[in-house]
Amino acid sequence: MDIQQFYRRFGISLKYGLKLNKPKMLYRLAVNYLMLLSGKIPIRTVDFAPTFKCNMNCKHCFASLLDDPSREPLKKEDYIRIANEAHNMGAVHIAFQGGEPLIYEELLDIINVIKPERFIVSITTNGYLLNQKKIVEFKKAGVDMFTISIDSGIAAEHDKFRQMQGAYYKAMEAVDNALKYDMGVCINTMVTRNNIYGEGLKKIIAFCKQRKIKLTVVLPAMSGKWREAFDLMLDNDAYEYLQRLMKKHPFIRRDLDANYWHWGCGAVKEMIYVNAYGDVFPCAFIHCSLGNLKEESLSVIRERGLRIKEFSHYHHNCLAAEDMEFIKQRLKVTVGKNKLPVLLKEMFPEIYSNSTLKKVS
Repeated sequence: MDIQQFYRRFGISLKYGLKLNKPKMLYRLAVNYLMLLSGKIPIRTVDFAPTFKCNMNCKHCFASLLDDPSREPLKKEDYIRIANEAHNMGAVHIAFQGGEPLIYEELLDIINVIKPERFIVSITTNGYLLNQKKIVEFKKAGVDMFTISIDSGIAAEHDKFRQMQGAYYKAMEAVDNALKYDMGVCINTMVTRNNIYGEGLKKIIAFCKQRKIKLTVVLPAMSGKWREAFDLMLDNDAYEYLQRLMKKHPFIRRDLDANYWHWGCGAVKEMIYVNAYGDVFPCAFIHCSLGNLKEESLSVIRERGLRIKEFSHYHHNCLAAEDMEFIKQRLKVTVGKNKLPVLLKEMFPEIYSNSTLKKVS
């Protein structure tokens, strides 16, 4: 990376991360970097999935496998407690996804009570329900950014992937409305071996360049409906092409770019995923419960996760989308399961040689 490209990428990071209206978050961020100098890695992001309900039926979705109406979801007081602990552990970013989080009627109330002035708060959405009224309400509540999923710059392609007619135009309308109200906007785009060279991706890149917004490319993880979709994984040529695109366009990012300063998989080290029932996953695509927040603290569960060898350091690639050894040895236990998550002992049985982990499900 040349110096000009470095400064361009750094400038984009500042645009999305430097929230002068949230001095408490900036102070926490500064403290975190001091902790990093001492060798400690503070948690950065807590991803909440308050619901697995959705208004679409996307081809890659994992929400239906995680939805379990027989289980009691987290309550408002649970979110307050988890957010407080996350803040004490260093978290500077609280994200909400799903399912489709805008379906969740209590989402606005939850954001209001977690003290959003302490965090960058983002919502990942398909954009279909993100009208101007909701944008104004969420901005007032303390939301900083909407991450809107758009998988092609060609309407018919996006609608086919999302299996909903009109999804593309609703998503594009949501982008423009969010920008109109001076909200941070990022687009998530699924990039597979089938679409990486296509016109749909080129149009999305051009759109983000014109709107001056960040584009996060998401590689196909072997989870959900794509648990065995190996033909969609990027081959070497496609991966090198993606690297060239990212070098040419600094606004194109991967989620592996979001770490404090190490590049690579930040699962457990910097980010964790909390499902609607309080189960903690290493990330959104690794559907194994490290523990449940109704029973244990976030710090205890995270420490347990850090003892697992795959999460003890920064992998250069995405474990769920690029690491075939991890996929075949670990994620294979989810294949054929009608309900997830799997138990910790199913995916990581070797940790039971440690007597301190005997009580973990």
